[in-house]
Amino acid sequence: MEEQNYTDDRNAGMNRDEENWIPEADRCRKCQRRKIDRTENRNSILCHDCREEQIRYPFPKKMIPVVLVVIAMVAVAMMRTPGVLKYYKIYDQAKEQAAAGDIYPALLGLQSVLDEYPDSVPVAERMTELAMEHGYYDAAAYVLTEYLEGKSVKDSTYSKLSAYSRKLNGYYNTYERVDEIVEELVSEGDADLLESEDFREQFRTELLEMTESTDYDRALIYYYLAAFSADQDEALEYLQQSVKIDSRLNAPAVAMGTNLRRRGDIAAARDSYESVLTRDRYDSGALRGLGIVSLLEGDKEQGLAEIQQAFENNPEEAYVKETLIIALMECGKLEEADQRLREFEADGAEFDEDFQTYLGGEVSLYDYYVDTQ
Repeated sequence: MEEQNYTDDRNAGMNRDEENWIPEADRCRKCQRRKIDRTENRNSILCHDCREEQIRYPFPKKMIPVVLVVIAMVAVAMMRTPGVLKYYKIYDQAKEQAAAGDIYPALLGLQSVLDEYPDSVPVAERMTELAMEHGYYDAAAYVLTEYLEGKSVKDSTYSKLSAYSRKLNGYYNTYERVDEIVEELVSEGDADLLESEDFREQFRTELLEMTESTDYDRALIYYYLAAFSADQDEALEYLQQSVKIDSRLNAPAVAMGTNLRRRGDIAAARDSYESVLTRDRYDSGALRGLGIVSLLEGDKEQGLAEIQQAFENNPEEAYVKETLIIALMECGKLEEADQRLREFEADGAEFDEDFQTYLGGEVSLYDYYVDTQ
């Protein structure tokens, strides 16, 4: 194209004089008399004198009203443009947001971008990456399946996504195998066997055998081992193993805090819950656990605030409804506690006998949340 333009300029003729003619392509676009000065800018279209004049008088005042109108039109256009800039900002800041502990909001933001641009591989890749880095494996699996399966990606991206898939395969294989073991060991209608020592021993043997296979997720296996262990010391060892293998999973660290709280080590329990919240400020299990610790330490208003936040983040978090009612009662908000209780029961919530003993005043807050024997 440059060669073609040069030919056209030459054929159009040149403004020559006998002593020093200048090709039109090199002639100042303003004065048409002097040669373009490209010493300071290779893309310049002005000679030295005209450039200096332009610098001194860069903008004719009579053009200001016109420019203001143009700026206004651009502003209106930007306001009417679909939120491209807003969505780019969400995408651009998601990694920093997650690193600051706002993982759930960061993932929700990226999901909103994918809702608008479902074919955006970079957004889907970033959401998958953040979900995997912070232990939100269900979210990662969803994005891989819904937005990345069958898409063309770079070799480096393919390698990364393949590694994620292997990790997720082991994770979900473990869930499926645990369900199979329970079905094999417990006949239909014999759910009470889940609490029997015989079941625990067989279940433990099966799970320990799974730790020898690379087809399963060892961190998740140790978490299950702890959940079905009747011995607190043994359960704590399993949870410590789980956290050591995969610190991205919040559930084992939250369970470790609960184990420590149950044995009366309140300070260590706080450390465990706070270690989760440092990484993920929205984890409802850790917030609930921290709220219980605050109640036990006597800071009841703080405990109520933490438990209320846990409930707002996830009303279906295990035992969070009971804990909210207890926190309200401990803070003297008896009417609100009773109202909440009636609301939860009207929505179909069922509460166990231990909770009823607290409501009836048969056990103290400490005895309810700490094993005294």
